[in-house]
Order: sequence, then structure tokens, then C-alpha cells
Amino acid sequence: MLDLMVIPCYYTLASGNTIKFGNPAKPINRKKGKIMYNYFEAVKEDVLQAIRDNYTNEEIAEKLHEDRDGFAEQLNDDLWIDDSVTGNGGGSYTFNSYEASQNLVGNYDLVREVADEFCIDASTVAENIDNPEYWDVSIRCFYLYRAIDEALDELEDDDEIQEIIECLEAAEDEENEE
Repeated sequence: MLDLMVIPCYYTLASGNTIKFGNPAKPINRKKGKIMYNYFEAVKEDVLQAIRDNYTNEEIAEKLHEDRDGFAEQLNDDLWIDDSVTGNGGGSYTFNSYEASQNLVGNYDLVREVADEFCIDASTVAENIDNPEYWDVSIRCFYLYRAIDEALDELEDDDEIQEIIECLEAAEDEENEE
């Protein structure tokens, strides 16, 4: 029997509903009856945290209103090397091989997908086969842009940010009328 309280996580039910246990930095999924780390949700939560840590709601609203795609690209460039999001700056997100290897359990299909997507050659795969931190970071980078896109969607739906965007649009309309 699994004790889910040992693993601080989000637990995604087959119905698609999510239950939160403890620290959201360790979301997990159930796949084929196994509990596994949910890389996408983890990266998205880290992206949201990085945005909230580095921008005010006013700045977020302004960037979303003026140039969402440019903001997404800027975030991708900045967070690609952010150890608290991808681990790609220092070569590790967890700074712990055991924890990285635990994150990979049940996610080996992602290792193949990442190797294909990033055109990682067979010799590099062979060199890093026993390096869970390499694959942990690579998977986080693989999901980064999609996680940024979904994080920005969530931020656009935030009531306070939406209110600021509406004010910016109203001010813009007033300027155009003059």
C-alpha cells in the first residue's frame, strides 16, 4: 500500500480532478496504476512562482496586454537557465541524484520523447544513461514553453490581473477617441 502523505504532491485522479498533498513542487500522476512525478505540472507551478516573484500584477497585466508572445519568449529565455524552474543553469534542478531518479520513475517515455525532440544523439544518451539529473533537467526544458503558455493563461484569468488589463484597454480606447 502506498502512503501518499510521504510524497508531497498533487495527485491527479482518473477523473481528472486534482488533490493537493503538501508541497506542490512534487506533483504526481497516476499512469497504468503507478504513481509518478508530473513534470509538466511541476514546471508550470515553478513558472508561476518565478513570474509572481519577479513581476508585480501591474507589470504582468501590462506585458500580457501589450505583447503576450514577446513576454512568453522573454520568460522562456530567462527561465531556461533558472535552476528553480529547469535546473539548466547549474545542470541540476534537484541537486540530488536520488531525488532526480525518483522523479524519473514512470517517466521513461519522456526520456525517449526528449531525446527525439532535442535530437540528442545515441552517444550522448549513452553517456548520460546513468545521470538522472541530466534527464530531469532535459524534461523540464522540454516542457518549459508549454508550461509558460499555460501559466500565462492562468494569469490572464486571475481576477486582479484581468481588472488591470481592462483598465489598460479602457485607457487605450480613451486615447484613441481623442
